[in-house]
This record gives sequence, C-alpha cells and structure tokens, in this order.
Amino acid sequence: MTRRLIITIVGVSLLSGCSSKTDDVTSKGTKYQAADSGDETPAAPAPDAPPAAPMTANAPSPASPTSDPTAAPAVDGMLDASDPAPTGLAPLADDASLETTLAYFEKTNDALRQLMSGQSAFTTQAAQIAEAKRISAEKLAAAEHAIALPDIQPATLTVARRTKLEALSQLAGLQDVAAAEQLEAYATELAASDDPDLVNDSRVVRLGFELDKIRTGQSKSTDQLLALVGEFQASDRELGMPAFYALQQSFGVLSQYDYNDAARAVRDAIASKFANHSDPQIAGSAKMMAAAAKFDNLDKLHANLGGEEAAGAEQWQAAIDELVAQPIDVSTFQYLAGLALSSEGSANPDVVKVIYDAIRKTFIGSENVAPEIAAEAEAFLAASDNRREAIGQPLDIQYPDLAGGELDWNAFRGSIVLMPFWTTSRPESLQIIPGLQELEKEFEGKVKILGVNLDDSDEELAEFRRRFRSTFPNVRNPDRASQGVRDPLATQLGLASFPFAAIVDADGNVAKILMGPQMEIRDVITKMIEAKP
Repeated sequence: MTRRLIITIVGVSLLSGCSSKTDDVTSKGTKYQAADSGDETPAAPAPDAPPAAPMTANAPSPASPTSDPTAAPAVDGMLDASDPAPTGLAPLADDASLETTLAYFEKTNDALRQLMSGQSAFTTQAAQIAEAKRISAEKLAAAEHAIALPDIQPATLTVARRTKLEALSQLAGLQDVAAAEQLEAYATELAASDDPDLVNDSRVVRLGFELDKIRTGQSKSTDQLLALVGEFQASDRELGMPAFYALQQSFGVLSQYDYNDAARAVRDAIASKFANHSDPQIAGSAKMMAAAAKFDNLDKLHANLGGEEAAGAEQWQAAIDELVAQPIDVSTFQYLAGLALSSEGSANPDVVKVIYDAIRKTFIGSENVAPEIAAEAEAFLAASDNRREAIGQPLDIQYPDLAGGELDWNAFRGSIVLMPFWTTSRPESLQIIPGLQELEKEFEGKVKILGVNLDDSDEELAEFRRRFRSTFPNVRNPDRASQGVRDPLATQLGLASFPFAAIVDADGNVAKILMGPQMEIRDVITKMIEAKP
C-alpha cells in the first residue's frame, strides 16, 4: 500500500536555523503566522527548510526577444537558469575519494535548495518532482558510497549515515514507497547507535512515521508516539531545530485529529524541553506554545472553517470574547492576525469580519495595550482596508522593468494580468510563480504575468538576475527610499504576507487579491473568462 508519508523533517539536521516562511511582513519585528492549509501535494524537499508549497512542471527555454511589449527582456530576473543544465549536478564518480564525496553531499543540498526555492529551470510540478527524486537518489548513492569506504573515521561515518537518512527522507517525502520502507528500517537500525546525534535523528524520523499512521487511520493509539516524545524530553542533550519542528508537527497533527490529551502532553514536553533553549527563536516559540492553551477553542473553530460542521459568526464571537477577556499581550495579537489572514478567503465573510472587528476593538485605542502592539495592529488593519478598497479600482503601473527600461502598462489591456509580488529575501514569494506560468500557458492569449519585485538590495537582486532568467516581465520601484515592503504599490494593494498576488482584469481594474501558498487562482481566472469571454 502506498504511504503518503508525513516526514516531519524531510531529512535530519535539515531545519537547522530555519524559520517559518509564512511570516507577515507588516512589521520587521512581528510575525503573523497563518495556519497550515493541510495540502498534501508532494514538493521538492529542501535541505534547510520544511517541505515547500507544491511545485510545478517542463522547463521552457528562456524567452527569446520579441516585439510584444509585454514579453520579458532577455534577462529580466527569475526562474529559468541561463545555464542549459538546470542544476549542473552530475552523478558521483564510482571511484570518488572521501573528500570528493563529502563535497558532493553539499552539492546535492545546494541543488535541492535551488529547486525548492523556485530558482531553477524546472517550471512544472512533474519536472521539479522528477528532478528532486533524481538529486535525492544521487545523494543516497553518494552516502552509501561513503559508508562503504575503508578506514572511514567515526565522525565522518556519522555524517555519511546522517546524509543517507536525509536522502531516504527526501525520497520518501516525494512518494517513493521503496525509499519509505528503507527509511523506516534504517531509522530503526540507527536507534541502537552509540552516537547520540544519530539516535536523536532516528527519533525524528520514527516520529514522522507515527504521525503518518495517525493521519492515515492505520493507528488509533498515540502510545508509541508519546513514548518517542518522552525520549526527546528525557534526553540530556540540547535538541536542535529538527527535533523541535518534529514535536511542533506532532502537536499540530494530534490537535487536528482531536487527540487533545496527547496534544497537550506534547505541548507540555515542548515547553519544558525548549523554553530555555540557547537559540532565542526556539526558546521564544516554545514559550509561546506554552501560553497557547488559551487559543485552543479558536483553533478548533479554525480547523472546521469551510467544512460541514463550520461554526457560525456567533460561536466565533464567543470564543474571541473569551480570549480577549484574558490578559492581552503580543501573542494574542499575533494569533488573531494570523487567524484573520488565513480566514480571509473563507466562504464565511461574517466570520472574517468578526475577527477583524475584534482586532480593531481590542488593540486600537485601548489603554491596556502597549503602544508598539497598537501600532502593529493599526498597520495590519490598514493593509486589510487597502486590500478591500483596491478591489474594482483601476491600477496604473509606472515602474520601470528590472533593466531600467520603460514598461508599457497599456499593452496589458485586454488580458487578465497576474501580478505576483516577490523578493529574493523571501523564497516563499517565488513559489507560486511556476503555477502562474502554467496558467499563462493554459489560458494563452488571455492571461499574462507581470512580476513586481520588492528587493531593497541592488546587489542581491543583481546576483539573482545573473543566475536566473525570466519568462515574463518584472517591474521595480526605482525610489530607494520606498523600496521593499514600503513600496507604494504593495501598500496600495495591502501586502500583508507572502506569497501575495493581485489579479487585474482586462480593463485594468483590480479583480482579486490573494495571499498564501494555496491560492485559488485558477477558479478566479475561469470565472473571469466565463463572465467576459
């Protein structure tokens, strides 16, 4: 039976130093994190981040010069690598030395990282997944090659074994059933290792399998999962990001499937093990989780939002009133802001209104709220107001393209324009672009893409453009004082999180503004075309 394996980490030691990429950008210091949509489409696993949003299929050639004023310049910035070999990663030689093999490990990580960020020549889901499988298989072969080398030292052997575990995790996460079976067996084998790091890595992977059994209904018992959690908690070592993320995922899955007692036990374990962690990001997240019990009722309502048993506005109002009756702090605002963003596109606008009204009433003009939190709330609500007010209004683009040339915005009239806002510093802002390219091909002649770059670093953007080409034009605000998230166009459209895209109709008016990795862009475009063929 095919496993839809939930690998919590997609490889061990992969998440070191990474953070969630659904952060809001209204403020440099505040993160509004929307809830996970639960999408299960396999994505190319990156070596330093959790699984990405679904990737997308066959790499087109870089765009050639054309007289169409809406076509991309020869080098305009984004997805297609100018190198004809998309990753440049060849298989490891059979007689490779240990030094060469270790260097090859990092090459496979770089290739996967590039693929996951959308910065490759593979622009469709099938092609990207196939390439991710190929790279991960090469990584696995290289790890096994290193393990088999004579006289390998213990520390290096640990690196090779960990790399093998990573590669199997990545392949399993890409629906390779044989790799999933190998992974489970290998993780079990490593549980008896005398290397404490490998034992911990083994726990991370085995925890993923236990979560998978719960999600697929193979098991109704949480005993084995909680036993693994207990082993994490009893460890005398400071655990890193992979273990922390694995436990966070466990809490989320258990909460989603109504194993509430087990979820609370995991949350307590996270709080006790990580609240005093040396990494302030991990420690802060653990403390927030410890305080998150007050959000339980709203979490349950959010889990059913859009479902058959979805709660009405009155139930939401009661749950929010219960929350804000408790002491207010920044976590309350962050939670409600994330809830608002993740609910904004729901089928129940009354619920969305209840959440936004609660933010306005609770954090604006209250003597009990710190000024910096009130300022964050004002900026957040202003962005929401801007998104609402922009709908139906004409959009006028006066920015030059990335090469500094003039863009003829009028040339886009008559087409539906997809406008992704992106920046090289936020890879998740790029992850929707392959899907947009597919839609442009599918609705050829009716849909065009115009990217809006928000980089405030000329150097980083120049390096990005040097390495990658674009199949569509991109513009950028030339005013250094208002680049980045201060960009006037981003402000006008209410940019609040990445990914972020505006849809402009054939008459040049804003038709829709979408946020988050699971944008229903196809449905929006289809309805627009049907309404005005």
